[in-house]
Amino acid sequence: MEVVAEAADGVQAIELYGKYNPDLVLLDMHMPIKDGIRATMESVPNSSRAGLDTNRFDGDEQIHKALQAGAQGYVFKNSSGEN
Repeated sequence: MEVVAEAADGVQAIELYGKYNPDLVLLDMHMPIKDGIRATMESVPNSSRAGLDTNRFDGDEQIHKALQAGAQGYVFKNSSGEN
């Protein structure tokens, strides 16, 4: 896996998504300016690529909102990657 870009906020994430058209997008739910849900809503529908939101546990409502926005999954920041 190769990281092609990193964004400081949701607006920049959307811009970089359009520029690089990555296979995977990993967004923080609590980014400045536009949060991960808004960034997912505005970027994922423009392409067939999947968005993936990540965050500390915010509850089922936030997970549901992320999936409705177009995210294909939800990863907790404290996940080890083992399973």
